[in-house]
Amino acid sequence: MTVEQYEAVRKKLESTNQWPADGVEAHVCFGSGDTLRVSEIWESREKLEAFGAVLMPMLEENGIDVQSTPPEILEVHRFEAFRTSSGSS
Repeated sequence: MTVEQYEAVRKKLESTNQWPADGVEAHVCFGSGDTLRVSEIWESREKLEAFGAVLMPMLEENGIDVQSTPPEILEVHRFEAFRTSSGSS
């Protein structure tokens, strides 16, 4: 997807108070140009699927072909998140 497509969907989700979604624990968008990709970590498959019902129509409205690259769902063995400080104390 393109930066423009990603931002359009993100803004729509935020403006309708659907982001951050219930159950999403981490979200990262990476890539450049027209090859952006998204990876997320969810509390449960059920919460992911509930959000998918909201998200998929928005993706289609913005010309993002989800059928050609369906999401890959993987079970997480371990998840750690770290914050680093970036200033002087």
